[in-house]
Amino acid sequence: MFGLSEKGFKRKLYSDIEEDLFIRAKNMFGEDINLSERSPLGIFLRVIAWSLSLIWQVAEKTYHQGHLNEAEGLSLDYVCEKADIYRFPALKATGEVKFTGKAGKKIYKGFKVATNNNVVYETVEEVQISTDGTVKAKVICTQLGDIGNVDANTINTIINPELDIDTVNNTERFLSGREVETDDELRERYKLSFIASGKATMNAIIAHLLKIPTLKGYKVLENDTMEVKNNMQPKSIKVIALGGTDEEIGRAIFESKAAGIQTNGNISYMATDNLGYKHEIKFSRATEVSIFAKINITFNITAINKDALKKEV
Repeated sequence: MFGLSEKGFKRKLYSDIEEDLFIRAKNMFGEDINLSERSPLGIFLRVIAWSLSLIWQVAEKTYHQGHLNEAEGLSLDYVCEKADIYRFPALKATGEVKFTGKAGKKIYKGFKVATNNNVVYETVEEVQISTDGTVKAKVICTQLGDIGNVDANTINTIINPELDIDTVNNTERFLSGREVETDDELRERYKLSFIASGKATMNAIIAHLLKIPTLKGYKVLENDTMEVKNNMQPKSIKVIALGGTDEEIGRAIFESKAAGIQTNGNISYMATDNLGYKHEIKFSRATEVSIFAKINITFNITAINKDALKKEV
């Protein structure tokens, strides 16, 4: 049986459609009707069979677009919306830069700075250089995506130099930019969302962390013994995060960890419960580790392909 059944959807193939059309033609015109590949009727029926097979393919794909593991793009968005899960959009990287210059000089909102690779940022507020000759300003990348995620000390170019503004620099790495969430990432977050309503488990903590759009990576550790282990207090957890703000990470831990369980780390966030009491939540930031690779290629390659290969690596 083709189409929908209790076993799902079965697509009718081109060969099945062709066979049905030939049987129908013989019933109407007789068993001796010429249905060869060169006969007018044979050619016509094969063209119709091919067109109908394409319609069956569309029907099959439409059926599968309602399933989490098969749906793609917008169809996957619709599937996830049923669980109140929405695809993370692309975000612009944000952070702080430090200007130096003459005290009292105002730096207007929209003032542009850049990296040596022409990744441009602009200030989101007007600031004034203080008496010590410096001022910090929040900036946002002019482009969406992770192109704005740059290392510390790389934003050092002033696009339109002004008198009394000498230098600019970012003392910390930018990490908040991100591309549109991929289908695979969205599926994984959808599956984990069903444990997010739970509390006091490792999976629940992870699920709450994954709600943070700018989170790049994470690791959750636990010490379930009554002794100090790996510099972790007895009966405690430790979250190591890359990306996300301190408030987002601290809040996610507070809302998912068990009551009375200690947290570990060198960063503290003060969370407030429903009664107004303060709770110190600790976590740590991931430390960047450089990875170097040397690749030897022995086959012939053009200059263009060589550059493309370097980019992919």
